[in-house]
Formats: sequence, C-alpha cells, structure tokens
Amino acid sequence: MAGREAAGTAAGGAVQSSDIFDSSLQLEEQHIKEGYAEGVRDGKLAGLREGQELGIQKGFEIAQEIGFYAGCIQVWRKLRMHDPEAFPARVEKGIDSIAELVAAYPLENPKDERMQDMMLELRGKFKAVVAMLGVHEEYLPRERAAEPAYSF
Repeated sequence: MAGREAAGTAAGGAVQSSDIFDSSLQLEEQHIKEGYAEGVRDGKLAGLREGQELGIQKGFEIAQEIGFYAGCIQVWRKLRMHDPEAFPARVEKGIDSIAELVAAYPLENPKDERMQDMMLELRGKFKAVVAMLGVHEEYLPRERAAEPAYSF
C-alpha cells in the first residue's frame, strides 16, 4: 500500500506541479492584458493631450490669418473713406466679397466642414484683389515673416 500511496502522491504531485505552472502562465497572461489595457489608456490620454495642443495651435493660426484679412479690409475701407475713387468697381466688389467671407467664417464651430473650402476661397479672393491693386501683399505668419529671405 505504501507503494500505491507513493504512486498516487507522485501522480497527485504531478497534477499539483502542473497547477503551479498553469497559475504562473495565467499570471503572465494577466500581466500582459493589464499592460495592454494600461498602454491603451495612456495612449488615449497622450493622444487627447497632443490633439488638444495641435487644435489650439491650428486654431490660433487660422484666427491670425482671418484677422489679417479683416485688418486689410479695414485699411482698404478707411482709404476708400478718404478717397471714394481710390478703387475701381471690380476691386470694391472683391473687397466686399472678402469681407463677407471673413464675417461668415465659422470661427465658433471648428467642426464645420466648410472651413477649409472657405479659407481657400478667401485666400483666392485676397490674391485677386491685391493683384488688381497692383501690390504684392500676402499673409505671412509671424514665424515665416521673421525668417530671412535668403538661405545657404
């Protein structure tokens, strides 16, 4: 009987040692799953932060460009007040068109799908007006304006 118990214990021991390995394998799998979940969570947080920073930066750049066009409109209208014959009718129409686009630009709604199309239209009309005026004026963000015109 002692031999049988030893065999049973040996068999039971094998089962028991198998359980030890199973639990360590399960522990490893659990750590992998936890690490994955942590990585997903941290990635979402990092993505949200990066997205917010990029959104703030791009929003500022857009507002700065719209402000530039609005400033040009104000200058042209002041000039027109001092000299009503300063601009031909076509230029007047272009200035009014730019003013309408600036006023209609959806600064309050960043999800508006028309934003990009409106900005392209605004840039095109601005280029047309300055070409009709015979001046070389373009929007240069502060970073680009500060760069020297030459490079080596």
